[in-house]
Amino acid sequence: MSLLALLFLAVSLAMDAFAVAVATGAALQHPTRGHYVRLCSAFGLFQALMPVAGWAGGSLARAFLAAYAPLLAFFLLAGIGLHMLWESRGHGTDTTCTDPTQGMRLIALAIATSIDALAVGVSLALLDVPILAPCGVIGVTAALLTGVGLFLGAQVGCRVPLGAWAERFGGSVLVLLGIKIWWMG
Repeated sequence: MSLLALLFLAVSLAMDAFAVAVATGAALQHPTRGHYVRLCSAFGLFQALMPVAGWAGGSLARAFLAAYAPLLAFFLLAGIGLHMLWESRGHGTDTTCTDPTQGMRLIALAIATSIDALAVGVSLALLDVPILAPCGVIGVTAALLTGVGLFLGAQVGCRVPLGAWAERFGGSVLVLLGIKIWWMG
């Protein structure tokens, strides 16, 4: 696999994380260093490890992953998105929201945004591509684009008090993304 192809692959896989990070930055409005570290680390780590898991289990679970990965991604993304929409109901005009960079919500978001990387790992195994370089590039790219997305979302959120609307937008994006993955899968 060429370096250019690997970079395109890494950027493509990081787009889910980038979109969630933009919505998170807008909802938080003033992310701290801790928010950046937690979100970028979790998204980068899961984006790097999912291809390894897919690559390792590619030949053994190929049929299962191909059949159920889109449905699993749908349930994870739609579930988190619907939860965000549900939580935003109580916010009214309040400009605060639940911190998505902590606890099980962070883990669920990291898994949900990296499910597609699992399928890529299976594909790389089928193509007999060594996995170490791709997983490193994918993880670093996801972490960097997550940081950029968090920053950009915070810039919008600081200028426009989005509060619950940002959480509703982020939840809607996750639900739509889950539907897209399920429909296209």
